[in-house]
Amino acid sequence: MNSDFKSGIINQKSQSSYAYVDKPLLTADGWISYGVNVGIETNTLKIVNRKPEAHTLKQKLDRAYPNQVYTVAVYVASVTGNVYVNFNSETSLNKKLVAGLNVFQMTPISTLGEFVFFLETNAEIKINFAKVEPGQNYTGMPLWNKPLELKKCSYRYNEIRGIRAYYCEKNNIKDNKSYYFSIPRTVVMDKVPSVSVRGDTSVNSTNGICLRAANAVNKLIFISRYDFEIRPYEVLVRVYVTNDTDVENIDAQLFLGDNFVICLDTYDY
Repeated sequence: MNSDFKSGIINQKSQSSYAYVDKPLLTADGWISYGVNVGIETNTLKIVNRKPEAHTLKQKLDRAYPNQVYTVAVYVASVTGNVYVNFNSETSLNKKLVAGLNVFQMTPISTLGEFVFFLETNAEIKINFAKVEPGQNYTGMPLWNKPLELKKCSYRYNEIRGIRAYYCEKNNIKDNKSYYFSIPRTVVMDKVPSVSVRGDTSVNSTNGICLRAANAVNKLIFISRYDFEIRPYEVLVRVYVTNDTDVENIDAQLFLGDNFVICLDTYDY
């Protein structure tokens, strides 16, 4: 579980805050918002519920077993209103949080394996860190390991950018005036992700997305639009070109600028 906010926060989407949306929303450090606002601060994660009913922030645990005792430790920088923690949204397990270090023993009922912050209406809390460990003792926070935390976050969210010269040979050229390019996926994610783009999404631009003739680097092949298809080990980019392009006789190279960002998000749908 990624939760040592006082030592560092993995914020892959680079947003300072995540507003309420009416669906699960992946925020920082692998935490998934179910109707709360999440703010990224220097040493804390701020969670706010302004809705007329209770809402939650959840994270999938690395492992969790029913009928086993776990120790939960949460350091609260500040809290207003009623905020609880539980496993798997099992409200019968709710433990109320107060300012300072909170240590509880809890036993999950089901095998879902989610750790939950449960906020009643108009509740607000700032968290320094949270930890779940098997047994009946809190053993302290381990040393923060940024590469490890980033790796765990990448199972839920990934970005691809700065692609150069993915080559499309003639026998890969398809009908309907389009080219297909395969970009390998190097991380096996929790589930099939959605695909979106952000940043500089301009077409026919070296800062965004462009096609060049393979045998003439400075010759652009003009793009009309593009789309994506997710496959188990690749992202397939389909690039549609203008009608005057002779796709049968031109091999192409795909270029994505450093600011053209393909976002793979397992909770964006």
